[in-house]
Amino acid sequence: MTASTEATARDELDRRERVSRWRERAAGEQESALPPGSVAVTCSAPLGAGGLGRHVEEILDALARR
Repeated sequence: MTASTEATARDELDRRERVSRWRERAAGEQESALPPGSVAVTCSAPLGAGGLGRHVEEILDALARR
């Protein structure tokens, strides 16, 4: 028996839409958690590297969107 590729493509599209909506909600939550006014961000971890560096990168991205 062969699986339908049409159903698989539709499932993948649905998954991508769910992920896209999740990312939009997460970005909105990040932006709403930021303090008003000027912000200084410092971190000893390299930007985007490891767990802490990725968190700092997300914070900086949220500040840029704001």
